[in-house]
Amino acid sequence: MIANEPDKPLRILLLDGDHHVALFVARCLSAVPGIRIHALSSKARSPLRWSRYCRAFHTHNAKDDRSLLDHIRQVVVEHKIDVLMPVMEQGVEFISRHTNDLAGMVSIPPVPSLEALHTAVDKGSLARFARAHNIPVPTTVVFDGTSETKSRAESLTYPVVVKPRRG
Repeated sequence: MIANEPDKPLRILLLDGDHHVALFVARCLSAVPGIRIHALSSKARSPLRWSRYCRAFHTHNAKDDRSLLDHIRQVVVEHKIDVLMPVMEQGVEFISRHTNDLAGMVSIPPVPSLEALHTAVDKGSLARFARAHNIPVPTTVVFDGTSETKSRAESLTYPVVVKPRRG
């Protein structure tokens, strides 16, 4: 929990400011009095940039995690950011990879371990996890291109739902 002074605004930096969902997150957060929303993006032309809900829009051209961490640190210090908030899976994964680095500079929400995150977002891994823990799941076939997978696919009965493993 972040203890915030009553007269001091809470400054939140949205990590995935280039994603269209960030606009909806900013709109929801703006309904809370005293919230100031900043966004970080690799794209200068994100819809959030021109939103009335976004106090400041920060662009970066980071090519790797280390340079992105440096840019986040710069924005956090310069704008007195209180909370770094991911919007999408990539942001959650970034924070999960760098929890120790980030925890010293800004408050971060609880995020799962990388292993738990990867299990949750990969439908094949999630089905295996569920079966291993006696959680009922529909019959799942992960297509890997082998002849065994093809023969298992031919034995499925309809109706069948086909999904990508991620997304």
